[in-house]
Amino acid sequence: MPQTKINLGCGHIKLPGYLNVDFSQQINPDMVADLSVRPWPFPDNSADEIRMDGSLEHLRDTCENLNEVHRILKPGGIFRGCVPYAKSDGAFLSIEHKSFYTEKSFDYVCSQEAYPSFEGAKFEKISVRLTSSSYRWKNKTRNLIPIFIRHILKWFLWNMFDEVEFVLRKPAAKVTGSSALKESP
Repeated sequence: MPQTKINLGCGHIKLPGYLNVDFSQQINPDMVADLSVRPWPFPDNSADEIRMDGSLEHLRDTCENLNEVHRILKPGGIFRGCVPYAKSDGAFLSIEHKSFYTEKSFDYVCSQEAYPSFEGAKFEKISVRLTSSSYRWKNKTRNLIPIFIRHILKWFLWNMFDEVEFVLRKPAAKVTGSSALKESP
């Protein structure tokens, strides 16, 4: 059975093997959909993987968007993406950015212990890491600083990293019913 993979907000980067979705017909996506309108046009528990590279930050209400991702993913499904790091110029260069993220942002939906009052969709954190690009001379020069030093400097200086890459998983369904019950003696 083939896996269902969805690339939401694909822009000009269309991934092979994915349903590439964007709101702009001009870029000729596989499917045109406005992600600011919920529910998104996908059935519950239908996707094995959802990608959002450079698109989640363009949408309002991160919690509602994560609820939609959770609804669409199959149990055990993977949500991966990349967003601009809130402590970088890239997060604020576009006036279209509605949300900002750090390496701690996804703890809200991944840690029941830290945020017990949060009642939205819960994910398991596979990985969250800060990344650096090398597309401008300033980035290339900054990247000469050893990464462990940049992790210290990020608390005092902006632009030590450029993006937050994340991989989250929708928890697998819990076993319930008669198979989980013990028989009485």
